[in-house]
Amino acid sequence: MTKPLVAILLTSLVSFFPGTNMAQAGTTQLKFVINPNLGGLSISVPAEGIFASLLSPDTLTVVSLQLEYVTVTDTRRNLVNPLIRAWTTDAIATDFISGTDSLTASSIGYSAGPATILSGSAGVTETTRETLLNTVPVQTGASTTGNHVVRWRPTLTIAVPGLKSQGEYRGSLTHSVS
Repeated sequence: MTKPLVAILLTSLVSFFPGTNMAQAGTTQLKFVINPNLGGLSISVPAEGIFASLLSPDTLTVVSLQLEYVTVTDTRRNLVNPLIRAWTTDAIATDFISGTDSLTASSIGYSAGPATILSGSAGVTETTRETLLNTVPVQTGASTTGNHVVRWRPTLTIAVPGLKSQGEYRGSLTHSVS
């Protein structure tokens, strides 16, 4: 009978005087959310671009401007083939108008330049255009995989005829992606 009594006494002492090396535990609550948003295709463009001033040329002169980044973000989901998507970015310009004269959109050129893939995977083909009179493709994303973000810095050119009227010419450039 002494053995069970000794075992009870030892168990009681260990419970009453716990060792300093006893293990501690804590619990962390975790949460994971899958966004039900079907995503989309979006584009962001620079708010402004300003060409350098030019003295009225005697002959046809071409001026250029490199814009800040144009960025395409693709987070669409395609239920048939969720990994493969394609898109095309188009551009069109208005005529540049001063108080007394204009430069037509047919004299405005666009060079997309190389694209940088910021995230995901995409095969992007750049296009150079001689005129922005009509809506034209300027960058195409094909062989894209999953969500991705692509950007580029286009260069615009304007052919200014000789003896053009002085003044500030204003116009706009519109990008779209589909």
